[in-house]
Amino acid sequence: MSIGLGIGKSLVFGVLIALAGCLRGMKCGRDAAAVGQAATSAVVLAIVWIIGTDGILAVICNVVGI
Repeated sequence: MSIGLGIGKSLVFGVLIALAGCLRGMKCGRDAAAVGQAATSAVVLAIVWIIGTDGILAVICNVVGI
């Protein structure tokens, strides 16, 4: 059961990372500095989303009893 949970969480986290990268990439400027700033912003956003989602999943797993 825990292997499936780990694989499921990793898939969710992968989607969050991809969404953060796409979101910031679509809004970035045309020069190298803007691309660097967008990449840094995407990393920070992905980390925040992962921490929040991991907390929510931990509460859900605790309530369900997994």
